[in-house]
Amino acid sequence: MLRKNSYSNEELLAILKDYITANGIPTSKTFKAANGLPAAEVYRLRFGSWYNAIRLSGVTIPEEKQKYYQNDRKSNKQILDDLRETTLLHLKNNKYLLTLKDIEKYPSMQCGSVYIKRFGGIKKAYELIGYDYKEFNNTQLEKDMLHKLKELSEILGHSPSTYDLNEYSQKYSEFYSASTYDRHFGNISNALLKVGLDITSSSKTRRMSEEQMILKLREIYKETGRYPDQIILNSNPNYPNYATYVSRFGSWENAFMEAFNKKIVHLSQRYQTHKGNICRSKLEYIFACMLEKKNIEYEIDNIYYKDYIPNLDRKYRFDFMITLDCKTYFIEIFGLDNYKRYDKVKEHKIKLCNGNNINLIHFNQHEINNKTQNDIFDLLMKKISQSSNIKTIVNKRHISL
Repeated sequence: MLRKNSYSNEELLAILKDYITANGIPTSKTFKAANGLPAAEVYRLRFGSWYNAIRLSGVTIPEEKQKYYQNDRKSNKQILDDLRETTLLHLKNNKYLLTLKDIEKYPSMQCGSVYIKRFGGIKKAYELIGYDYKEFNNTQLEKDMLHKLKELSEILGHSPSTYDLNEYSQKYSEFYSASTYDRHFGNISNALLKVGLDITSSSKTRRMSEEQMILKLREIYKETGRYPDQIILNSNPNYPNYATYVSRFGSWENAFMEAFNKKIVHLSQRYQTHKGNICRSKLEYIFACMLEKKNIEYEIDNIYYKDYIPNLDRKYRFDFMITLDCKTYFIEIFGLDNYKRYDKVKEHKIKLCNGNNINLIHFNQHEINNKTQNDIFDLLMKKISQSSNIKTIVNKRHISL
């Protein structure tokens, strides 16, 4: 067993060299008395520094590791000069000041532990060369956020909404979420104004008077033929959202009563066909009545995409499934026209069905609203005849085709 004290210089160097031969070059932190070795501090006292001890043992330190063993060779001024110079180089391709992890990438700089030992950390070191670490990084971040906001507006062709910001931040890491803009600028409107963009429709709707909000509910009913609900309100940035109505009127029921002078009409009371099937909207009710009139078999409840498309985690639901001439078709009635967010869902549903050989027949609002049952039936037949590449579907629910 090695003695713990009274080593000669020659013995110390021999122990160090043997250790390096067996284990590689150690740092002073790993080479310590607790491991049955002379303490690194002993080497510093005898040879001036840990780096000198390694050199005197006859070991050549690789160039890329030199900085880890030269902590005592540079003055504080030299280290801070290096930090200043490297920071200017770093900021040419980066937005933020160096972190301790970044420092390891630059061979000319001391290792991170030196900044902790000499100055109390990298932030303190930056203070000594005239940088406020937090303020600088925050300013740079906000500059980039505003730049990305303007860039996104050019991609979209309009001022980004909360929905746009969240969608793009989830898809692309270089964009920022709506909540990040709220934290830094108070709200999205403030950020938009800073870069000279118009306030988005969603921001404007929050500023509507209560009278305007009630008029908007009546407008929705007139346009869609269905009473507004949470799904409709949250699907279009031009509408005040559901939460805004609750906040302004105390409850959704109060807002509904003021707009239509009646209590909320429950689904079971709204659209029930002669055969007792409950429809979720006026358009679905019209379509279902046509199917019953033409004696076309159909299902309306719990027809989920995931039952026919493997590994789908979306809770999409078909409006109808019909059987005609021994073939099964799935029906989607898209009740909102020209609303960006709704259109994206519509496109995704159509793409899913096309990619999984599902016979999807879809209708838009204007193809059903104010049309006779015969008009709708004729259009259904036309769409089926135009549908290409019709294939029999074998699904896990074992529907008899």
